Amino acid sequence: MAAANSTTGGEGSAMQHISAMANGVHTVHGHIIDVGPRYGHFRFVGEGSYGVVVSAKDSQTGQRVAIKKMLLKEHLSFSRRTLREIKILTRLEHECIINVIELIAASEPESIREVYLVLRLMEMDLYKLIKTLRKRGQLIPHQHTSYWSYQILKALKYLHSANVLHRDLKPQNILINSSTDCALVICDFGLARVVDPDNPEKLSEYVATRWYRAPEITVSTEYCDQAMDIWSVGCILGECITGRPLFPSRNAVDHMNRVLDLVGSPSDDDLTWIPKESTRSYLKRLDKKTRADFATTFPGATPEALEMLEAIMQFDPRKRPSADKLIAFSYFHNSGYRDPNEEV
Repeated sequence: MAAANSTTGGEGSAMQHISAMANGVHTVHGHIIDVGPRYGHFRFVGEGSYGVVVSAKDSQTGQRVAIKKMLLKEHLSFSRRTLREIKILTRLEHECIINVIELIAASEPESIREVYLVLRLMEMDLYKLIKTLRKRGQLIPHQHTSYWSYQILKALKYLHSANVLHRDLKPQNILINSSTDCALVICDFGLARVVDPDNPEKLSEYVATRWYRAPEITVSTEYCDQAMDIWSVGCILGECITGRPLFPSRNAVDHMNRVLDLVGSPSDDDLTWIPKESTRSYLKRLDKKTRADFATTFPGATPEALEMLEAIMQFDPRKRPSADKLIAFSYFHNSGYRDPNEEV
């Protein structure tokens, strides 16, 4: 079942436990959807721990939209995550970031138990596409991988220029239209943060899904910066090329071993950013590993894609290029779609 952060159009049958109630309130797949009379023709999309997503027809525009019902629960961290996502999303405006069409909540603040985000409806998430193609023995075409990587980096350039870190980039949080305009948007900003780039923030929680988690988050939760998002981009790019996750780890130790199998053991200089001597000593004691041959690890990748992966997949976060610099890589040269004027 689709996660509740999905705003994709895998809607299934139109007859999915939908019943109309008074005053524009509907029940969809057992969930009460109270968004007023503007929206109708609901279809269930998915649900998860943070709420439920349905699609609906907007009577004002005639377009179908995604509606994400977000619950405000008694658990403080849960409510903070929900409110953080709303606050950040309503302040962002970029073609490659999911846009909030409307925010719907109770008129009286004391009665608010849930909020609804009306969002752009996309066809599917990147995870679903990779999985579907893998079952057919196929991979995402090079042109699509390049174009989607470019759009992700455009979004990150915008986010990072506003000092916003996403902190949970993964294929499930990348929504795409694969059969129409190949549009892409980043979604799910529940773990995002606005940070001071001159004073890296100490993390309040263990962020990022493990398979896409940067090594600095695995070894030290003291701070985070833009490099953690860049690492996740490398993981996503590698998965698009191979059709499989780069680091399908079982736990933190297994994750670090898999990372070092690819990037090699860090040098002493690569460890100077780690604040704890005990952590640096632990990493130095690990068996030495040489950096993998990327052409062998990513068979079929173009030389330009390999160049980008080599640049991103660095143990030391200080060595990873920024989104702004990555956009200028040869991977996007002569693509026909790059427009520096739109890279803001």
